[in-house]
Amino acid sequence: MDVLNIHAVNSLEDNKNILKKGGLLDILYRMKEEKVTRFIGFSGHADPLALTDLIEKGNFDCMIVAMNHYPKGLDTSTTRIEQVVPKAKEKNMGAILMKVIRPLDTIEGISLNAENLIRYALSLENIDGITVGMDNMKVLESNLKTLREFTPMNIQEKKEITLALTPFFNHENLPWMNKGYRDGNWT
Repeated sequence: MDVLNIHAVNSLEDNKNILKKGGLLDILYRMKEEKVTRFIGFSGHADPLALTDLIEKGNFDCMIVAMNHYPKGLDTSTTRIEQVVPKAKEKNMGAILMKVIRPLDTIEGISLNAENLIRYALSLENIDGITVGMDNMKVLESNLKTLREFTPMNIQEKKEITLALTPFFNHENLPWMNKGYRDGNWT
């Protein structure tokens, strides 16, 4: 296995359970040591404080974080990426974005396409990769074409897409940003 992740780290309370002696993180360390997995990581949609706490206290190879949402109910002067990714980079962790093309499903009237959203995500500073779901070969082929022909967005292009994504960044109609949302524990 390449990467074994703890999925949906949402709170400092989650971290207490993950970090306790003999807990989940110790199990992951052992699995990496026994070469069951090459890398270990975690993902999170919610509290950037919980994510940075886990970065600081654990020894992870990578993390997956939801694309650029403002932390709901917390400081919105910076995005989750701006709060969390630099901390991960200080520890030489990979930073992977999820929910990259989700705006297409959740914002009515959005004038973007998957190609632009993928380019946007990969053009953000300090991002090493993205996760993109696909449900058929046509989508896979289109995504591969976007990656093969990838050119980073310029500052103006990124500003325009950021503006179009404002409802998405502000959590309007995003079920996975609501308290208590769970879609699994292992990825």
